[in-house]
Amino acid sequence: ITFDVGSFGEPIFGGMFEVYFGNVNDIRSYYEQTHGYGFDFQAESEGEEAAAFAFQDRDRGIHGMVFGKRPENSVIAHECSHVARMVLGGVGIPHTPDSDECYSYYLGFLVEGVASAKKAIKENKKKKAPKVKKAKKKT
Repeated sequence: ITFDVGSFGEPIFGGMFEVYFGNVNDIRSYYEQTHGYGFDFQAESEGEEAAAFAFQDRDRGIHGMVFGKRPENSVIAHECSHVARMVLGGVGIPHTPDSDECYSYYLGFLVEGVASAKKAIKENKKKKAPKVKKAKKKT
């Protein structure tokens, strides 16, 4: 299975977000095996890296986003907008002209959360990478 996972908390409503990066079909299989149910999503080609989607896991009380290995910023913002609608709509805040500012701030919070999770994963990989000693040149 080839993917990374990060998470971040939500301070206003007390929620948790999981963010997955990697092979979308592997992530789907992992989730089914780990949690007993999966997503209503199947990448069209094996190992598809460009697919992305958002989900809500009511049993675990989390929301999540699944991305290919290196998602474009526009894809991250797009999926975050779906999650913003799920969360804010779920607590009774419909997206209207009167609530647009609330949605915009929440969208910014989610995008920053995904960026932070992505950065933490990258930094953690650097820390775990074995250091290779350079061979000394013979003179």
